[in-house]
Amino acid sequence: SADKQKQKNGGQHSKRSRRFLVAGVIGSTLFGLGSIAGLFFGPITLVTVIRAGTTLPANAFFSQLFDLRPLVRDDYLGTLACVCGVV
Repeated sequence: SADKQKQKNGGQHSKRSRRFLVAGVIGSTLFGLGSIAGLFFGPITLVTVIRAGTTLPANAFFSQLFDLRPLVRDDYLGTLACVCGVV
């Protein structure tokens, strides 16, 4: 992760870790705005269910993308349960 790379680099971000940091901030902002935008198209109950069904799979995907932690059985089961709950 960007924080781990910063610690390895003596407290300074490398170019690679800075890109990860910026990508994470932009992605988080876009996901948050997407949740707010969803309220214009449907009731809060629908938006909450869809948001919950996309958050865990997105977290599992990005943790692999940024090499934060390996996927374990609980990640697969949690993702499956969220997707089944939304469907």
